[in-house]
Amino acid sequence: MTEEQRTRFAEALQRLAGDEDLLIAMGAMVLDDAPVVMAELQQQIQAGQLSQAASTAHKLKGLLSTFDVGGCVLTIQQIITAAKADDLAECVQSWSKCEREANELLAEVRGVVDPVST
Repeated sequence: MTEEQRTRFAEALQRLAGDEDLLIAMGAMVLDDAPVVMAELQQQIQAGQLSQAASTAHKLKGLLSTFDVGGCVLTIQQIITAAKADDLAECVQSWSKCEREANELLAEVRGVVDPVST
């Protein structure tokens, strides 16, 4: 990991007792799972399946919160709250923001997991 990555993911490393290898391994799992969960969440929101969307959003929040507890994780919580309130318009709006933020975070994680690809 570069110093910039260590700084960016300092809180994540702290939660993992500074274990960079564990962070990289967890990153690989997130990179495998998150795109699938994101696609599922998008489909559920588009179909108005908000009960399922709340559950799927919670799954995505768990995956991404390993690396960041702000940003997209806070937006995912907005999706969960809106889905539970049966507020489709808010889910759609929050998903638009979340998708962008999550993809940015995943790109950063990809740089940690596979520094050659960035």
